[in-house]
Amino acid sequence: MPKVTTKGLGIILLLWSLPIFAEPFHAEVTLLGQGRQNTREEVEVPLNGYAGAGYQAGRWRGETSFRLFRDLDQGLDDADLYQALLQFQPLTTTSITFGRQFLSEGFSTEMLDGLRAELLPAGPLHLSVYGGIPRTVEEGDFNKDDGLLTGLSIRLKEEFGTRGGLHAAWRKNDWGVADLGRNDELRLGADLSRRWNSKIKPQIYGLAEYNLSSKVLETGTAGLELTAHRRLSVNVEGNYFNANRETNRPSILSLFTQGETISGRFALTSTLVEEWMDFIGSYSYQINEIEEETERKGHLLEAGFPLTFDQLGLLIHPSYYFLNSFGGTVHGAKCSLLEEWNEKFSSELSVDFATYTKITSDNDQAFSTVLWTGYRPAENWKISGGAEYNRNNLFDRDVRGSLKLDYHYGKI
Repeated sequence: MPKVTTKGLGIILLLWSLPIFAEPFHAEVTLLGQGRQNTREEVEVPLNGYAGAGYQAGRWRGETSFRLFRDLDQGLDDADLYQALLQFQPLTTTSITFGRQFLSEGFSTEMLDGLRAELLPAGPLHLSVYGGIPRTVEEGDFNKDDGLLTGLSIRLKEEFGTRGGLHAAWRKNDWGVADLGRNDELRLGADLSRRWNSKIKPQIYGLAEYNLSSKVLETGTAGLELTAHRRLSVNVEGNYFNANRETNRPSILSLFTQGETISGRFALTSTLVEEWMDFIGSYSYQINEIEEETERKGHLLEAGFPLTFDQLGLLIHPSYYFLNSFGGTVHGAKCSLLEEWNEKFSSELSVDFATYTKITSDNDQAFSTVLWTGYRPAENWKISGGAEYNRNNLFDRDVRGSLKLDYHYGKI
């Protein structure tokens, strides 16, 4: 029996859907070509193609999306299949989805080869059950065994400004390992948000994720948002993060820390001049336990003043940012300009300059600028081209030229 590759399966699903379901069919295609010279002075001409297609006919719905890669100079090929799913709705209150699908049920978003069943009764609850093999399609993943993932979610439909959910998930990382604490992950999660329809429209929200296998609270978030005036909104948020460091499946947090991470954030958005100038600012404070009883603190400050000129179709967004952590400090300024010349032409320019000091004394400056221009020759089509220039202490000059083609058909 011939082997069907990831690339071949995606193309087959796309071509198969087009003639049979032409009326409810939708598709989108993006081609991105680039030319650059890498740090080894080798010429790279990567070409990325992103495509997606879907249909809906009666009680059936299908969806697929994938990426094809080819380096025209280096002769490298790659392919990633993101989705290939079929959904059936036997009843108005029941939905069954099987195949490769994106899964976001209370915890991290996964790509799952499996089955997901949803029950949507007339009452306030929404139930979903799933099971399958989680997949990582991108290169460079440090987890090689995909194991098995199953779970259950009970969600509260939005009633009187309130939403919430309870979630449970079990993951078996390696079937050849019986150690429950190191190989299995059993998680419980909950989230809740509530908005009041008063003058200042206050909203509170929070979530928690607990790992029963390691008895570790992995995530905790609580926040408050206020719209004090039609020109002013405020957000205050606190976060707690930790990880199971006994598991055979590492995470980024467990690799770089030995304990908990606590952070707080304050954000403010204000309209300074109606329909012309706004202010967007935020400040974040973080404490990382990098070793036992050894903490490092960090600060991040951002402030920007978006300027809108509707009659000219112009948006200018200058901003400043400051970062101070145990690794060093960064002062930076950036500015983006978006110009809608008319219904067919648009341009975008961004400039970013930063100066930084590091604990390794590898101090320097970094500069980046990107320019893109887009043209819509017809409905659903867009052609755009761009150039990018970067410089920092790793390379004196990084210049790239890009060409992009977008096409959309049908309703997405």
